[in-house]
Amino acid sequence: MKEVITVVLGGGRGTRPYRLTKHRAKPAMPLGGKYRLIDNSISNCINDEERAPSGLPSIGIGDDSAIEGAIVDKLARIGRNTQVADAANIDHSGDGEECVIRDGIPVVLKNAVFPDAWRLS
Repeated sequence: MKEVITVVLGGGRGTRPYRLTKHRAKPAMPLGGKYRLIDNSISNCINDEERAPSGLPSIGIGDDSAIEGAIVDKLARIGRNTQVADAANIDHSGDGEECVIRDGIPVVLKNAVFPDAWRLS
């Protein structure tokens, strides 16, 4: 198996499911009986490459890519050798379905797909 490096951010205050999160963390909430809420995210990270449609990068950030000062959705597919950096000087009319720029910060949207060697800087 190839090495998987990922950061899964979970939690929050749990104000909506407060009755359920009063005594346990939100990622530890039961899901489907024997699983926990966090198990689904971890499984997606590990098994994504097997399920990725041909020609698309895996979910996550590809090898040799540089992401600086951007917000990236957890379901984005960013190819190898891709650069997303400071966008303060980029015209906002370039906003599209994959990425928008808000107050000079690139925001990579849900299910965005960036091919290998794509640049935003």
